[in-house]
Amino acid sequence: MLCLNVLEYLDDPGYAVSLLRGTLKPAGVLVVLVPQCPSLFGSLDESRGHKRRYASRDVRKLLEAEGFTVETLYNFNKAGTPPWLAYSRLFGSKNINKPVLKIFDKTVWLWRRLDVLMPWPGLSLIIVARKQSGGELPGDSLTGLESVGEVSTPNVH
Repeated sequence: MLCLNVLEYLDDPGYAVSLLRGTLKPAGVLVVLVPQCPSLFGSLDESRGHKRRYASRDVRKLLEAEGFTVETLYNFNKAGTPPWLAYSRLFGSKNINKPVLKIFDKTVWLWRRLDVLMPWPGLSLIIVARKQSGGELPGDSLTGLESVGEVSTPNVH
């Protein structure tokens, strides 16, 4: 199951994770992508409706509280961290302009090669977590249809 760029918008991300857990078979895998580094939270996040950015320990704690075992955490998009910091925290911008995004897009091949040399965390985290077997948690008794319906139309206000 994939949960990409969802949890940062929700008032209660734990509830959404519990619903996702309820749709998975025993030992099923959940892949989550969330924005990383609470210290980067700024005008770009606010303009997109984000309620938070996650520290790796916080997203791990969230998933474990909802009955998952975190198997892997990946830093993703280290090259995007400095521009996000500049635009969001230093300049207070609500958007990154299209020419800058095009340049970044055309140079991804270069940034991927330089990624290992960058000492700062990535702009996002990718988490691979497995549903723990054992006792039922709140979302386990829901049918897959009910769970997906709730998660795909979250209340983001």
